Amino acid sequence: MIALTGITNENEFYTYHYLSVILENDLKDLYKEWSDRERETPAPPARIDSLTRSCFTFLNHFRKERNPEHRRM
Repeated sequence: MIALTGITNENEFYTYHYLSVILENDLKDLYKEWSDRERETPAPPARIDSLTRSCFTFLNHFRKERNPEHRRM
């Protein structure tokens, strides 16, 4: 069973059966495609992960900046 961390089933839109049994099969081809392409370019989760440090560094700097002119840039 795949981990569904960060995925919520709002208003029970999907059935429990779909999320626990069928979704993993639906995503297998996509994961395989990402894995095959990863030799050429990182898969989307890896690309997002690589942005984490720069994003949080920027947000930390932005929150500490008190000059409104610098915050607009």
